[in-house]
Amino acid sequence: GEGQPLGNPMSFGGPHFGFIAVREGLLRQLPGRLVSMTEDAEGRRGFVLSLSAREQHIRRAKAKSNITTNAQNAALRATVHLAALGPLGLKEAALAAAANARRLRELLLEAPGVEPLTRPPFFAEFALSLPRPPEEVRRALFEVGFHGAYPIPEYGERAALFAATERMSEDDLYAFARAFFQAVGG
Repeated sequence: GEGQPLGNPMSFGGPHFGFIAVREGLLRQLPGRLVSMTEDAEGRRGFVLSLSAREQHIRRAKAKSNITTNAQNAALRATVHLAALGPLGLKEAALAAAANARRLRELLLEAPGVEPLTRPPFFAEFALSLPRPPEEVRRALFEVGFHGAYPIPEYGERAALFAATERMSEDDLYAFARAFFQAVGG
């Protein structure tokens, strides 16, 4: 999966990190750094690199991890973020993002000439066909402080991608919809 939204800033497209789940028997074969949660001597929660013998700074010739960028910082931020959320908080955030995406899609489909390209179920992203070129809509939205209408030409010349997050309020959704209506000429 993509880990950028897990406690990391947008940061102009990076740094990002990926994550993967495997059976315990394959754990030592995974490339990349493994971060684990632990407790210190006073019972406080902390995070450590696990299986460090796999790391290039310990055993360079047999290293499974050769990370030389700041992706490890993004992964550590995500680890702390997920630990702070906890399982229930993560579930609530995911449900809120999905609900916001469904609501935003409903609002945007009210604009004249806008058609759905994806049908539920979807998570937090959906595609629409627009009455104007997506790049024009994207630029108009950006001029008033919004990001959206990412062109996806592989789905058609008027296809655009939209997304919602758990952090969007109902007011945010309506503000985006108003700007979108202006951008598409509705």
